[in-house]
Amino acid sequence: LAEAGFEPESFDAVVLLSVLEHVNDPRAMLADVRRVLRPSGALFVIVPNVASLACRVLHERAATFDGRNHLVYFSPETLTRILTAEGFETEFTRTRVSSLAPVLEWLTYNEPYSDVEVEPDPLVRWLGEAGHRERLEELLDELQLGYKLHCLARRTGAVRA
Repeated sequence: LAEAGFEPESFDAVVLLSVLEHVNDPRAMLADVRRVLRPSGALFVIVPNVASLACRVLHERAATFDGRNHLVYFSPETLTRILTAEGFETEFTRTRVSSLAPVLEWLTYNEPYSDVEVEPDPLVRWLGEAGHRERLEELLDELQLGYKLHCLARRTGAVRA
């Protein structure tokens, strides 16, 4: 973005889908995004959620930490904080993708992400009854415990140091 040569205030919106966690200096990238956004321009960001249920339960076994060059990790709080510091106002953060399957695999004494059959387990059986799993996945999103963190922010007039 820095090398593209865009004029200041060139865009109404910028989208960073699974990008911010891969850059050496996310604050510099956000400062450049702010520079190319028009006043009140929108920024939409998707990053892995380090505060997800999968990260909390699986720790280093979570896909977030699988060595795919994630240089920086974000939670809803830290993403909001860095956006505020770089002159953005967060309109909403939400999480999606529950990552419940690898957590259940781990809780049933299997390797996470192995796609093994865990149906005989009582917890897994209960989740399959009467929509419990769907409600649990909705609850994970409500509690911002999903794997992918989605955030919409707007450029403001001020940058905090």
